[in-house]
Amino acid sequence: MKDISSRNMQISTTATDRQLSSYTLFELLLVFLLITGILVFPAFSFSSWQEEHAVYRFFGQFEKRIYAVQKSAIVNQQQTGFDYIKEKEKIRFQLPDDPLFDWEELKIPEALILQRSAPITFAARTGNESSLKAYQFYWPEKNKTVIYQFQMGGGHYTKKIE
Repeated sequence: MKDISSRNMQISTTATDRQLSSYTLFELLLVFLLITGILVFPAFSFSSWQEEHAVYRFFGQFEKRIYAVQKSAIVNQQQTGFDYIKEKEKIRFQLPDDPLFDWEELKIPEALILQRSAPITFAARTGNESSLKAYQFYWPEKNKTVIYQFQMGGGHYTKKIE
């Protein structure tokens, strides 16, 4: 009888060992998938964040350059302006000869679509723009339209986000 009980003990011990080893393999796979997910997920969210940041940076640069070009027309008493270059997908800012001016062209991010543009000219001495021209950008990812509408005679613009 003692032989039978020790034999049963050996059988139950080996069955438990098999269950433990398979359970350990399952745990290992689960942990591996969890760590892989944690490492891969930020890579996808980082690229979308990077595209969004590029668009916001573009709008910030666009507004600063409009301001700089207009102020240059007043200070240098020469006509300045900017226009869209379709072949390069860039906006070109025109200033009087200035050796410090190294940001003449501003590339439009791929995430934006320029829907409307027109050459904008700021008058010498006053910096006024004498038309109702506008630049309209569409951002498909956010389903937003951003419009820079220039005011007649003042050189100012209004920014609308729809």
